[in-house]
Amino acid sequence: YQRRVHGVAKKHSNSKKDLYKDRADVVEELQMLQERINDAAERFRPIGEALSAAGVEWVDPSTEVEVGDLERRALMVEYRAHLAEPEEAKIQAERESIQQGMQAIAARPSSASPKGILPKTPSPRPLSTLLEPLK
Repeated sequence: YQRRVHGVAKKHSNSKKDLYKDRADVVEELQMLQERINDAAERFRPIGEALSAAGVEWVDPSTEVEVGDLERRALMVEYRAHLAEPEEAKIQAERESIQQGMQAIAARPSSASPKGILPKTPSPRPLSTLLEPLK
Protein backbone atom coordinates (compact mmCIF):
# COMPACT_ATOMS: atom_id res chain seq x y z
CA TYR A 1 0.00 0.00 0.00
CA GLN A 2 2.76 2.44 0.95
CA ARG A 3 4.63 1.87 -2.35
CA ARG A 4 1.47 2.65 -4.26
CA VAL A 5 0.95 5.87 -2.32
CA HIS A 6 4.55 6.91 -2.94
CA GLY A 7 4.15 6.06 -6.61
CA VAL A 8 1.03 8.22 -6.88
CA ALA A 9 2.75 11.04 -5.00
CA LYS A 10 5.77 10.79 -7.29
CA LYS A 11 3.53 10.89 -10.39
CA HIS A 12 1.76 13.93 -8.96
CA SER A 13 5.09 15.61 -8.22
CA ASN A 14 6.38 14.91 -11.73
CA SER A 15 3.14 16.17 -13.28
CA LYS A 16 3.37 19.32 -11.21
CA LYS A 17 6.98 19.90 -12.35
CA ASP A 18 5.94 19.38 -15.97
CA LEU A 19 3.09 21.87 -15.58
CA TYR A 20 5.43 24.48 -14.07
CA LYS A 21 7.86 23.96 -16.97
CA ASP A 22 5.01 24.27 -19.49
CA ARG A 23 3.81 27.43 -17.76
CA ALA A 24 7.29 28.95 -17.89
CA ASP A 25 7.48 28.12 -21.62
CA VAL A 26 4.10 29.72 -22.26
CA VAL A 27 5.05 32.84 -20.29
CA GLU A 28 8.31 33.11 -22.25
CA GLU A 29 6.47 32.74 -25.57
CA LEU A 30 3.85 35.28 -24.49
CA GLN A 31 6.59 37.78 -23.61
CA MET A 32 8.22 37.21 -27.00
CA LEU A 33 4.90 37.78 -28.77
CA GLN A 34 4.24 40.93 -26.74
CA GLU A 35 7.67 42.27 -27.72
CA ARG A 36 6.91 41.56 -31.39
CA ILE A 37 3.56 43.35 -31.10
CA ASN A 38 5.20 46.35 -29.45
CA ASP A 39 7.95 46.45 -32.10
CA ALA A 40 5.41 46.31 -34.93
CA ALA A 41 3.32 49.06 -33.33
CA GLU A 42 6.41 51.22 -32.90
CA ARG A 43 7.44 50.68 -36.54
CA PHE A 44 3.91 51.57 -37.72
CA ARG A 45 3.61 54.73 -35.62
CA PRO A 46 5.44 57.04 -38.12
CA ILE A 47 3.36 55.65 -40.98
CA GLY A 48 0.13 56.33 -39.08
CA GLU A 49 1.28 59.84 -38.25
CA ALA A 50 2.16 60.49 -41.90
CA LEU A 51 -1.23 59.18 -43.05
CA SER A 52 -3.03 61.38 -40.53
CA ALA A 53 -0.93 64.41 -41.49
CA ALA A 54 -1.76 63.80 -45.16
CA GLY A 55 -5.46 63.66 -44.31
CA VAL A 56 -5.80 60.02 -45.38
CA GLU A 57 -8.50 58.06 -43.61
CA TRP A 58 -6.97 54.86 -42.28
CA VAL A 59 -7.60 52.15 -39.73
CA ASP A 60 -5.06 51.37 -37.05
CA PRO A 61 -4.00 47.70 -37.29
CA SER A 62 -4.67 47.17 -33.58
CA THR A 63 -8.22 48.43 -34.13
CA GLU A 64 -8.69 45.92 -36.95
CA VAL A 65 -7.50 43.14 -34.64
CA GLU A 66 -9.86 44.28 -31.87
CA VAL A 67 -12.80 44.37 -34.29
CA GLY A 68 -11.93 40.87 -35.51
CA ASP A 69 -11.70 39.62 -31.94
CA LEU A 70 -15.08 41.15 -31.07
CA GLU A 71 -16.67 39.64 -34.19
CA ARG A 72 -15.24 36.20 -33.30
CA ARG A 73 -16.49 36.55 -29.71
CA ALA A 74 -19.93 37.56 -30.99
CA LEU A 75 -20.08 34.45 -33.16
CA MET A 76 -19.02 32.24 -30.25
CA VAL A 77 -21.65 33.83 -28.01
CA GLU A 78 -24.37 33.11 -30.55
CA TYR A 79 -23.18 29.51 -30.84
CA ARG A 80 -23.17 29.14 -27.04
CA ALA A 81 -26.63 30.64 -26.91
CA HIS A 82 -27.84 27.90 -29.18
CA LEU A 83 -26.14 25.15 -27.17
CA ALA A 84 -26.81 26.38 -23.66
CA GLU A 85 -30.12 28.15 -23.33
CA PRO A 86 -30.03 27.99 -19.48
CA GLU A 87 -27.00 30.28 -19.50
CA GLU A 88 -29.00 33.12 -21.03
CA ALA A 89 -27.94 35.65 -18.37
CA LYS A 90 -24.23 35.00 -19.01
CA ILE A 91 -24.77 35.20 -22.74
CA GLN A 92 -26.63 38.50 -22.43
CA ALA A 93 -23.79 39.89 -20.31
CA GLU A 94 -21.28 38.82 -22.98
CA ARG A 95 -23.37 40.47 -25.69
CA GLU A 96 -23.38 43.69 -23.68
CA SER A 97 -19.61 43.44 -23.21
CA ILE A 98 -19.15 43.06 -26.97
CA GLN A 99 -21.44 46.01 -27.63
CA GLN A 100 -19.46 48.14 -25.15
CA GLY A 101 -16.23 47.13 -26.91
CA MET A 102 -17.68 48.14 -30.27
CA GLN A 103 -18.87 51.48 -28.83
CA ALA A 104 -15.44 52.12 -27.28
CA ILE A 105 -13.77 51.55 -30.64
CA ALA A 106 -16.33 53.75 -32.40
CA ALA A 107 -15.66 56.55 -29.90
CA ARG A 108 -11.98 56.75 -30.88
CA PRO A 109 -10.66 59.59 -33.03
CA SER A 110 -11.62 59.26 -36.68
CA SER A 111 -8.07 58.51 -37.90
CA ALA A 112 -7.87 55.48 -35.62
CA SER A 113 -11.35 54.17 -36.38
CA PRO A 114 -13.12 55.60 -39.43
CA LYS A 115 -16.85 55.35 -39.77
CA GLY A 116 -18.09 52.30 -41.56
CA ILE A 117 -15.40 49.86 -40.42
CA LEU A 118 -17.25 48.67 -37.34
CA PRO A 119 -19.79 45.96 -37.87
CA LYS A 120 -23.04 45.99 -35.99
CA THR A 121 -23.29 43.51 -33.17
CA PRO A 122 -24.93 40.52 -34.79
CA SER A 123 -28.44 39.62 -33.82
CA PRO A 124 -29.17 36.03 -32.83
CA ARG A 125 -29.20 33.76 -35.86
CA PRO A 126 -30.22 30.17 -36.44
CA LEU A 127 -27.43 27.63 -35.94
CA SER A 128 -27.53 26.59 -39.58
CA THR A 129 -26.39 30.06 -40.66
CA LEU A 130 -23.57 30.02 -38.12
CA LEU A 131 -22.24 26.67 -39.31
CA GLU A 132 -22.48 27.32 -43.09
CA PRO A 133 -18.94 28.78 -43.35
CA LEU A 134 -17.65 25.48 -41.93
CA LYS A 135 -19.09 23.43 -44.80
